[in-house]
Amino acid sequence: MKRKPYSVFLHPLVSRNIKLLPLFIVSFLAGLGTQMAFQPNAQRQGAARSSVIQSRDFSCKVCFTPSQACLPMIVAELDQAKITIQMQAYSLTSKPIADALIRAKKRGVHVIVLADKSQKRERYTQIKLLKRAGIAVYIDYRPAIAHNKIIIIDGLTVIGGSYNFSNSAESRNAENVTIIKNKDFAALYDANFKKRLDVSNMFISKT
Repeated sequence: MKRKPYSVFLHPLVSRNIKLLPLFIVSFLAGLGTQMAFQPNAQRQGAARSSVIQSRDFSCKVCFTPSQACLPMIVAELDQAKITIQMQAYSLTSKPIADALIRAKKRGVHVIVLADKSQKRERYTQIKLLKRAGIAVYIDYRPAIAHNKIIIIDGLTVIGGSYNFSNSAESRNAENVTIIKNKDFAALYDANFKKRLDVSNMFISKT
């Protein structure tokens, strides 16, 4: 059966009551493992206070593999980028996504990729291709694994979820993709991206 290109979903309860919109984002945050909560003073023991967003100015799309085709949705967002693309990738083996990043670079978008150290030895990694195309690629060495799967586009759009940027995520695994458009939301991820970038090293390809 042919898979739908993507899914746009808004829970019926949210549709009936706009005040419930912030709660919808909780599933997105849970999938990322991000410590954010939509209640005052929420925090883990010994951790910094979590961030709170209350805004009506956002939109959300979701998609689920393997029953739906999420890759076209991701590529479409990358192809619409005009200023910046910031990617955090645990796995980056998807050639269509790499090609979309290169297209963005060629049309003048500032593209920067922050990858997990496993990508240095991954057989099918695309980071060498990106490096040859002139894209800035960094390796987040310090944590045990840099497990983020995030793309921030133009300081507005955040692509996240469990979906690694890989062929397996699209065709074999059960994954979710979320695309949220909100400047305040994107700013939180931009700040975290910069923190990770500050402690990362530029990737140097030997081939």
